[in-house]
Amino acid sequence: MKHSSVVWLVVAACLSAIPVGLSAAGLDESFTVRTGDWVALQLWQEVATRNAMRTEFAPTATYYDSESKKVFAEVYGQRPSVEGARGTLSLYETFISSDFNPNVKSMYGLALTTQDYVLVYYDRSVSGAPKEVVRLTGGQYVVPSGKQHSGPAPRVRHAR
Repeated sequence: MKHSSVVWLVVAACLSAIPVGLSAAGLDESFTVRTGDWVALQLWQEVATRNAMRTEFAPTATYYDSESKKVFAEVYGQRPSVEGARGTLSLYETFISSDFNPNVKSMYGLALTTQDYVLVYYDRSVSGAPKEVVRLTGGQYVVPSGKQHSGPAPRVRHAR
């Protein structure tokens, strides 16, 4: 998926969040933007910029979930195995902890850790909707129930 496709995916996701029946006059309504929303947008922009320069990351959608107080990054790659998906998420984890979080601290004064993020890897190589392969949350790799993995995985736990 090219960078422009990801932009349209994010735009479509944002537009789908607008309640049905909201008229164009509603576009003038004010709403509260949380710092977490800005952090999620900044993460998406930095990943998109890196992708424009080289293909370091897979297409990614980000958002802030105010209930869990976490920034989510949904990664849409083509690795169907848990091990391959974990390898990709570990690149994101390294980028977030070593490059992105220091920028967030300087811009917003927030000392975030990887505990403040949920990274979800979806395999988009299958027909139909992308399938979740694994997620990194709370320092643990979580495999969806019923998904098999091979090899040692000391940090993996299965979702209930």
